[in-house]
Amino acid sequence: MRARFRACTAMVLMIAAIAGCTTQEAPLATPADTPETAAATGEGAKAFDASLHLWLEEVEGEQALAWVHGQNERTLGVLQSDPRYQGYYDAALQIATSKARIPYGSIRDGYVYNFWQDTDHERGLWRRTTPESYATANPDWETLLDIDALSAAEGANWVYKGVDCLAPDYTRCLVSLSNGGKDAATVREYDLATRTFVADGFVIPEAKSQELWVDKDTLLIATDWGEENGQATLTTSGYPYVAKLWKRGAPLETAKTMFRGEIGDVAAGPFAIENEFGRRWYGASRAETFFTASNFLFPEDDNGALTGGDPIRLPIPLKSSPQGVFGDMLYLTLEATPRPIRTGRRFRSTSTRCRRPKALTGSIRASLPAPDYTRCSGVAVERRQCRDGARIRSRHPVRQPTVS
Repeated sequence: MRARFRACTAMVLMIAAIAGCTTQEAPLATPADTPETAAATGEGAKAFDASLHLWLEEVEGEQALAWVHGQNERTLGVLQSDPRYQGYYDAALQIATSKARIPYGSIRDGYVYNFWQDTDHERGLWRRTTPESYATANPDWETLLDIDALSAAEGANWVYKGVDCLAPDYTRCLVSLSNGGKDAATVREYDLATRTFVADGFVIPEAKSQELWVDKDTLLIATDWGEENGQATLTTSGYPYVAKLWKRGAPLETAKTMFRGEIGDVAAGPFAIENEFGRRWYGASRAETFFTASNFLFPEDDNGALTGGDPIRLPIPLKSSPQGVFGDMLYLTLEATPRPIRTGRRFRSTSTRCRRPKALTGSIRASLPAPDYTRCSGVAVERRQCRDGARIRSRHPVRQPTVS
């Protein structure tokens, strides 16, 4: 295990160093050069026949995995044959496991949270300390979850993937754990007050899921729901595209569908945007392609509860991301350079804009104080401030678990 940890933590840095400055001494084989495909294509075949390689579509298939392992071994052999390999490996390992690394953290409710790995804690520690202690040379860290100890107790190869804690108390958290480091993870509810996983709490089985809190008894989830009406609930890219509302105590399969993308999308999942008062709106982001997404809001009643009605599409560019609400204005980042139809004025793709889309106006105005912020027409990404200097609290539309 210790040897595997050293290899994993150092390999990325070391490969980049060698690949960037060495000539390839031996060409790597294409799939057609391997024993598995050579037999299928025949000696001297010139045209690539995709139908003979469909076994590669089975991501977890035995033949596909065997081919990947074989390519990894061949690649490692090329790297290790380079005389600079060991020096780069040792230097990268020293950097990756140094206890002098800066323990970057996230601040929540008066604590600095950090996830830490070193040679003594290969799988890592999720921990926290006070801001005052964090400012010292040797912070007094409080361990919240020891992934090494958990793996040993449960006989699993857990890899920490992140955490999402429920505001404003931040005592109930959704911890994502991957068995062996794969993309798919199991999500389990954890109680910071007792330092234990919640008995009969929320558990999302292993999948490439997206989840976020609505309240202490409600989650929005996009995951692998199995087949529904004879169709898979994962896209052809292998990610979920159906988001549902799940209540505590109810079986996962009874969760209520809130949004459904298309099987040909890249992915679709829930998101939340927030204003300066901590008020949140929920919706779904549908990534039709890797570079574009449509964003929708879930309708609410007068008390702010989700009604389950048809999602309302936000009238914003496909290459943009909602970041938050200030006053009655929605802020978004632009990932392209659109030209608004009415003005013809171009905005830089790095800018943040604020606007009042009709889909938001009623619900936002109904829940916010009266001050008029309509003259806030555009702000710099670096400062994200409107004319009165108030800060904007931003949130990415497809909300992922934080590292710490």
